Amino acid sequence: MTIWTPSLAGRAGPLYHALADAIAEAIIDGTLPPGTRLPTHRDLAYHLGINIGTVTRAYALARDRGLVDGEVGRGTFVRAEGVAKAAAASPSFTDLALAGPAFANLHATVACFAELSATPPPPVGAPGSHSLDRIYHADDGGDDRLDLSLNYPYAPAQGAALEAGLRRCLDRVTLDAIARYQPPNGMRAHRDAGIAWLHSLGVEVEVDDLLLVAGCQSGFSIATMALARPGETVVHEALTWPGMRAAAVPLGLKLQPLAMDEQGLLPESFEAACREHRPRLLYTMPTLHNPTAIVMPESRRRAIAEIARRHGVFIIEDDVYGFLLDERPPPLRAFAPEITLYITSLSKSVAAGLRVGYVAAPAALVPRLAGAIRANLLMTSAVAAEVASEMIRCGAATEAAAIQRQEARRRQRIAASELAGLAFATHPQAFHGWLRLPEPWRSEGFAARLADRGVVVTPGAAFAGGAHATDAETHVRLCLCALADSERLTTALRIVAQVARGSDAGRMPLI
Repeated sequence: MTIWTPSLAGRAGPLYHALADAIAEAIIDGTLPPGTRLPTHRDLAYHLGINIGTVTRAYALARDRGLVDGEVGRGTFVRAEGVAKAAAASPSFTDLALAGPAFANLHATVACFAELSATPPPPVGAPGSHSLDRIYHADDGGDDRLDLSLNYPYAPAQGAALEAGLRRCLDRVTLDAIARYQPPNGMRAHRDAGIAWLHSLGVEVEVDDLLLVAGCQSGFSIATMALARPGETVVHEALTWPGMRAAAVPLGLKLQPLAMDEQGLLPESFEAACREHRPRLLYTMPTLHNPTAIVMPESRRRAIAEIARRHGVFIIEDDVYGFLLDERPPPLRAFAPEITLYITSLSKSVAAGLRVGYVAAPAALVPRLAGAIRANLLMTSAVAAEVASEMIRCGAATEAAAIQRQEARRRQRIAASELAGLAFATHPQAFHGWLRLPEPWRSEGFAARLADRGVVVTPGAAFAGGAHATDAETHVRLCLCALADSERLTTALRIVAQVARGSDAGRMPLI
């Protein structure tokens, strides 16, 4: 039996309400993890100096809220679903940021981005040039660089799909409807289209449990604002998408990397982190992981989901690349739907400029997520969502995604040919891969040498999340689809292979 004695001092309202709220807070912060047996009515009443009837009413209220279950003769226990239920009814980062000392985090965010925008970017290939500015820099065609650093989709597939969607949006009734303010979770018709899209990915969700967001990064930011408070911990793969860190750090969240192997996130590392750090969230990309292109097998997904459920950790599952696979393992959401937020977008599959994504969430969390959307961006653009929905309805989105899959396979064949003999870890249907450098190369020096030859890559350090990312300095990520011309891709990969093999040792750098 847990000896748990909360403080009820300073709480407003009836004592039994205050005690039920204290139970919810203890569940959220991990003091009372799922499966914990609460003190008996008599013991808790004695330690708090209140009557037994008050404790009985508080436990009954907690049970009505879905936080606990009571069994005659055994006691009262925290439910596995209690974390999600408690979080749905408690203050979030959004609430605290808008009313209290945590508002300072918003000022810190603004200051952070102001500082970043005022700092001139370093030269390509120089230390620090793998920052977000470098990763997200769009090639405007103003130079002859061969850019393998951008994990963009194959551009020629996007224009035709956009045209099809736009042509179907031009009637006056539709334009009048999408010109108005919309609910923060999106118009019902747009969510219906999103459900159809997720169904094609093997994800089933009810219309009321789906929210529209402005892409995956927006979805992650919304989720963290809704579910985590400043100072709480987010665990993630040791090698991870830099956009996650860029979104989490300004919110005052702590980041804790987890060890990986050739199948992705290690369950034992996650288990150990849960015991030591009591994380609030797990961020993971189990399908075509960025940067390694690993696809986590189903058995490991089940293990990760069970650990998260046992420790009351919310899962943020980023599936932006999942559409590329013909055969997909079940998402993590399939194994722990009550604690998993599944996020995807149309940026890689259909058109990056749309900035339309989807979050499939547990029903208990939808109000908090909608509140975070309202506080953060009010709503996702209904104009963009209408274009996206029409593309889904008419089949243009499906065709665009099929072209991306076809092109990814073709470019992987080019990479396999040009990089033969090198340790290029990838998947035959991925946009990207993870190149291990021969000794004595290190990623920053290798990127600088390639920059001298007119090729841009992302050094492994851009994805490193801590001590577990021990091989980041010996790898670079190569992206295969941003260069529209496959002949330019072939040239770029040939130069990469030449530098890696040392066959350009006598070549002078370009001036």
